[in-house]
Amino acid sequence: MTDSTRSINVKIWLPALVIILSAALWALTTWQEYSSLTNGLIRSSELHIKRDMVLLQREIETELRTDHSDEAEQAITSRGVNTRHQTLVMIDDQGVIRFSTRFAQKRQQAEQILPDFEPTRFERLQLHNHADIKLEQAKNRFTVYYPLVLERQNDELRSRRIGAIFMVYDYSDDLAAIWQILWHTSLSIGAALIVAVLIFFLFAHIFITRPVKHLISATRAIADGNFDVASNIDGQGEFAQLSAAFNRMAEQLRSQRAERDKALSALRKKEQWQRQLLNTLPHGVQENDTDGVITYSNAAHHRIMGLRQNELIGRYIWDFQPDEDRKRETLNYLNYLLEQQPEPTPYISTNLTRDGKEVTLEVVWDYQRNDAGEVTGFISIISDITTKTLTERALQRSQKMDAIGQLTGGIAHDFNNILSIIIGNLNLLQRQDDLDSATQKRLDTITHSTQRAIDLTQQLLGFSSREASETETVDINTIIKNSQNLISQSLTPQVEAIYLCTDDIWQTEINAGDFEDVLLNLALNARDAMDGRGKLTIETHNSVLDEGYCSINPGARPGKYVQLSVSDDGSGMTTDQIDRIFEPFFTTKAQGKGTGLGLSMVFGFVKRSGGHIKVYSEPGIGTTFRIYLPQAQSTQSVAKAEPEHNEVLPRGQETILVVDDELDLLEMVETTLQQQGYTVITASDGNGALALLAQHPEIDLLFSDVVMPGGLNGYELAEQACKLYPDLGVLLTSGYTEMAIARNGQARFNANLLSKPYTLSELINRIHETLREL
Repeated sequence: MTDSTRSINVKIWLPALVIILSAALWALTTWQEYSSLTNGLIRSSELHIKRDMVLLQREIETELRTDHSDEAEQAITSRGVNTRHQTLVMIDDQGVIRFSTRFAQKRQQAEQILPDFEPTRFERLQLHNHADIKLEQAKNRFTVYYPLVLERQNDELRSRRIGAIFMVYDYSDDLAAIWQILWHTSLSIGAALIVAVLIFFLFAHIFITRPVKHLISATRAIADGNFDVASNIDGQGEFAQLSAAFNRMAEQLRSQRAERDKALSALRKKEQWQRQLLNTLPHGVQENDTDGVITYSNAAHHRIMGLRQNELIGRYIWDFQPDEDRKRETLNYLNYLLEQQPEPTPYISTNLTRDGKEVTLEVVWDYQRNDAGEVTGFISIISDITTKTLTERALQRSQKMDAIGQLTGGIAHDFNNILSIIIGNLNLLQRQDDLDSATQKRLDTITHSTQRAIDLTQQLLGFSSREASETETVDINTIIKNSQNLISQSLTPQVEAIYLCTDDIWQTEINAGDFEDVLLNLALNARDAMDGRGKLTIETHNSVLDEGYCSINPGARPGKYVQLSVSDDGSGMTTDQIDRIFEPFFTTKAQGKGTGLGLSMVFGFVKRSGGHIKVYSEPGIGTTFRIYLPQAQSTQSVAKAEPEHNEVLPRGQETILVVDDELDLLEMVETTLQQQGYTVITASDGNGALALLAQHPEIDLLFSDVVMPGGLNGYELAEQACKLYPDLGVLLTSGYTEMAIARNGQARFNANLLSKPYTLSELINRIHETLREL
C-alpha cells in the first residue's frame, strides 16, 4: 500500500470517526439525563397516586356509609377526566364493577372485561386490607389496588366486606414531554452532526461509492448469469485496475459458461431419460445409505406403499415393518450386510402400507461402493408379490386337499376289495353247521368289525368322490324341517336349536340323503364344541357370490347359491386348526371321541355338489360353517361370472371408516366404496379404529367386522364409538350368525348386521340404507 493510499484513507475515515465518537458521547449524555428525569417522574407519580387514593378512599367510604351512592360514583367519574387514568373503577367484594369512568363497564365482572385486572392481587387485597401499587415500567404505567370498606357495623373494628379501587395510571405523556424537552435542547448538536455526515458522504460518494457501485452492479450481473457485462472505469487508480481485471475475468467466464452449458444439456437429457425409465418400471427401485435411510425411491415403490411421491425419502427402511421385532430383524440384517458383505441374494419382506394393509415384497438388492471399494449404500429392486403369495397358498391348500382326496380314494378302493374278500369268507364260514358257540361268537365279532371298516371306507370314498350320484332337485328347507326331530334327539337338552329358514328358498340339485348326513354331522360337531351346552343356529338364505368374493376365496365360482349356515357359540378354532379341519382323520376332539371323518364327508359332499364351503371361527367365540349349493338349473340357471352391471347402485359423499382384519377383503371394500363416491378410511383392528375416529371427526359411518384380533371385537368397538360419538352410524358384518355371537346386551347392533359373504350390491345398498337412517 502506497503513502498516497494511506493519506486518502485518513482523510476518509477521520471525519467519520469524529462524527461517530461525538454522536456516541451525545447519546450517552442524553440517555443519562433522560434516565434521571424518568426516575424522578416515577417517584413523584407514585406519591401523587398514594395521596389521591387516600383522598378518594375516604371520600367514597364516607359517601357509602351515608348511602350517597351517586356522590360516590361522582368521585370516581370526576377523576375520569384525568388523561393519566387509563382505567379507574370501584369493585365490590364479589369482583363486580360498581362505579366506573366508562358506563358500559358497570355491573360487569372485572375479570371478564378488564384485561389488566388480576384476581389473585384482588384476593390478597381483601385478605390483608393493604394497598397494592405495582409499577409496570415496560408499559409506562402503575396498576393500583386500593382497599375500600364497603360497609361496617358500629361495633366492628373490621369490615366484613372489602372491595377495591382499581386504577391503571399511565405516565406515557409525561415521558413524552421529557423526551421532547431533551430533543429540543440537542437540536443544535444534531444539526452539526448532520452537516458533518453530509460532507463525509459527499466525499465518499465522489471517490469511493460510484466506482464501487459500478463494480457491484457488474458483479451482480455476472452472478445472475449475464457474462456479457463490462466494467468501464477510466484512470490509473486502484478502481481502474480492478475494472480491467474484472473484464478479463468476465471473458474467461463467458468461455467456461459455453462449455458448461453444453455439458449440462447432455447431462439433463441423460438424467431425464434415467428418471423416466425408473418411474416407468412396474417394480419399485429404492436406494438407501448405510444407516438405512432411503435416499431415492421411484414412483412404483410409492404406489406399492400407498404413499405420495417423495414421502419415502428420508425414512428408514424399517419404518414400515408391522412390529418392533421385524424392525429389529431388518436393522440386524443391515448390520450383517455391512459387516460380512455376503453375496447379494433376494429376500422376502412384509411391510405395512399407509392404510395399514400388509404387503409381501420381494427385494433384490446389491451394494453401492466408492472408488476405494467401500460400501456406501444399497440399491434394491422391489416387487409386490402379495397376490402371488396368497394365490400360491390357496393353490397349495387346494392341491393338498386334491392329493389327500386321491390318496384316500385309492387306499379306500383297494381296502374295499380286501374287505370284500374278508366279509365273503366270513359269510362262508358262518354257513357251516359244525361251528361251536365260541367260534360262532368270534365270527360275529369279526363280521361286526369288518362292517365298521366297510362304513369307514365308504366315508373315505365319499370324501374323495368328485361326482354326486342319484341327485334330485330339492328344497333344503323341507329336508331341514323333516330332520329336526333327528337333530333334537342327537343333541343334549342343554343345547337350544334355532331354525331360521328364508321363505321362497331357491332349489338345488343334490343327493338328499347326503345332505341329511351333512346336517347331522355339523349339528353333532357343534354339540361337541359347546360341551353339550349352548345355542345351535341353523339358517338358510338365497345368496349370490360375485367376482370380488371369489377373487379372495379360490375354488368359489360366481353365481347364485342356496346358503346353509350352521353356527355354535362353543370353544372355536385357531387358524391352524381351520387350515386342517377337512383333512381325513384330523380332529380337535379328545382322543377316542371322534374319527376325524365327519367334516371330511361334509367337504366331499360340497365338492361333489359343485358348491363352496367357508368356515368362520375364533377361539372363545364360536364357529360358523357356511355351505353354498348351486341353484338348480331346472328352476333358474346358475348365474355365471355376471357382475351386476345393469343395476344402478346408489352413490354417496359421506366418510366411512372400514375395519376388518382380513386385509384382502378390506382392500376390496375400500375400492368398492371409493368407486361409489365415498371417502374411505381403513383400520385392521378396533384400537386403531378408535384412534382414527378421534383424528377424523368427519366420519359418518363405522363399518366393522365383528370378530377381530387385538382384544376389541366389533360389538365392543361399536359400543365405545357410539358413547364417544352418539351421531355415528354403525353397520357390522360377520361370517357368524347374529344369533350365535350377540352377547351381553349387544344384540341391539344386530339390526345393522351384514352377513358374510356379501355382494357388491348388498354392500352398497346396506351402506346407503344405514346412512339414510341417520
